[in-house]
Amino acid sequence: MGGLVWLSSSNCYVDPVPVSLDADGNGGMFRCYIGGPEQGAGANFILISLPVAPPATTPPSPALLAQRAVDSMQLRAIDIGMAPEPDNADPNILIRMPNQVFAADSGPETTGPNSAEASAGGITVTATAELASVTVDPGDGSATTPCTTDQLSTSTRALEGADVCSVVWERTSTAQPGGTYDLAVTSSWQVEWSGGGEAGTIAFDLVNTRPVAVIDRKVNLVP
Repeated sequence: MGGLVWLSSSNCYVDPVPVSLDADGNGGMFRCYIGGPEQGAGANFILISLPVAPPATTPPSPALLAQRAVDSMQLRAIDIGMAPEPDNADPNILIRMPNQVFAADSGPETTGPNSAEASAGGITVTATAELASVTVDPGDGSATTPCTTDQLSTSTRALEGADVCSVVWERTSTAQPGGTYDLAVTSSWQVEWSGGGEAGTIAFDLVNTRPVAVIDRKVNLVP
């Protein structure tokens, strides 16, 4: 089984020596080993029809398989929920008042954890993704707020507290384009993967925004 070549179109390793040739000599039947080149003489194979000289291609690297595994998880930025729910048509978010920020669609694809495998060429890579950190940017130029995954995915609804992620605006948004701030939530993911004798880490950010109109308290003068 020496000299096998990887054939990506069939996801197997081809023995370049044909089992038989076509009558015109331009093609033939070849053994294509499914288990990989290290399986030995007892490995399983299928017979496939190819041109006489099957093209040699490089099998995917473990790192590439890891990325395929991550892609299959379909991770995405959270759908930003708030309490109270902003009404930009009739603004109800007040300056200097805490507002809860949470994941309205908490789950494996948005707040984790998530895991997947990808295989090719006799190699299987396993990847596990976790939401490493969350950052909330009010969009008004003030400092960002770090939040935990538990705070983001909680079902508790409260303006502030240790169990929730909160944001406070100190200035109204009336002078901003559209009269709103762009509240942004950055989800920082970390993926640990291993397989094919290799291991590594993939880190990336996913960001979503939503406009929020912020106003001052109304003052009612009593004569």
